[in-house]
Amino acid sequence: MIAPNYNTEATRIEIVVGGKGDVQIVCPHLSRQQEEGRGREEEEQQRGRHYERVQSEVSSGTVFIVPAGHPSVAVSSRDENLELLCFGINAQNNQRTWLAGRNNVLKQMDRVTKELSFDQPAREVDEVLNAPREEVFLEGPKEREQEREKGEGRDGPLELFAF
Repeated sequence: MIAPNYNTEATRIEIVVGGKGDVQIVCPHLSRQQEEGRGREEEEQQRGRHYERVQSEVSSGTVFIVPAGHPSVAVSSRDENLELLCFGINAQNNQRTWLAGRNNVLKQMDRVTKELSFDQPAREVDEVLNAPREEVFLEGPKEREQEREKGEGRDGPLELFAF
């Protein structure tokens, strides 16, 4: 799987050129639109922001868009690799921010912020964040489950912030 990430400026157009799998995108806009006209910014700030996860199975020929600022993850199927061709639009000054893997942005959080954000002791959060040895391509959820069943597994990067 490709580690969960988002782009600060670039909108990505992604084409599945081979294989099949699942794509998940976290979208802050869907929940706002579904609130039956109660989209005032003041109300939203008072209630806190809500996000929706959009998930879809993809296969060869599927085209999808990941808007800037929307975290996403792509996971290949158990039987086939997932091959994606990506184009970035509006990519000037873009930064890709990783939410899991060796270089994830969450490692930069201080102890108190980790404890408040995840409602767990910072030591436990650090254990999960430091577990992945990989940087961009990680074990998918099915592979982690197989290892866990064999007693070989370690907590994966998505355990704390599963979309």
